[in-house]
Parts: sequence; C-alpha cells; structure tokens
Amino acid sequence: MVLVHPETTPPSNFHHLRDTTRAAYAPVLVASLGFLSFGLPPPSPEWGVIIAENRALLFLSPATALGPGLMLASLVIGINLTTEGAARLLGRRVDRRV
Repeated sequence: MVLVHPETTPPSNFHHLRDTTRAAYAPVLVASLGFLSFGLPPPSPEWGVIIAENRALLFLSPATALGPGLMLASLVIGINLTTEGAARLLGRRVDRRV
C-alpha cells in the first residue's frame, strides 16, 4: 500500500470546490489577525480591527461589536452554502478535509 499526499494526486474537475471551502477560512484568518493587531493599522475598515476597537463598548452598544462579527459569520456561512450548492448541482460531495 502506497500513501500519496492528496495535493500530489492528478487534479480532477472538482478540486476547485474543495479550494472554495478552504477559501471560506481566509476572512476569519484576516479578521483574527486584525483583532490581535497583526493586520492593517486601526483606521482601516477591517472586521477584526472594528471588533477590537468596539469591544470596550460591548455592554453600552452591543451592535457596534456584534454587527461586524455577525457579518463575518454570515459571509463564511454563505461561502460554504454556495460551495455545497454548487457541489450538489454538479452531483458531487464537497471534500471537508482541511
């Protein structure tokens, strides 16, 4: 039995669906880096920076911190649902391995 890394196998027509599922993690990664101050400087309109700036106001005005977080979550869920819909339309399952 020979084990081959999945990225070294010949490409199929449906690898782009798996890559799209992986691409849904990119906004979360960028927002996490912005929240931890490793992203763009604070005046930039980045979700992680906006959440970090408004976390002190969480109890006074929860919409300022929860709004960007909910929009980020809805973007990731939307990308995943679109990918799964495209896979069903093509008659394939999305590979959930990361």
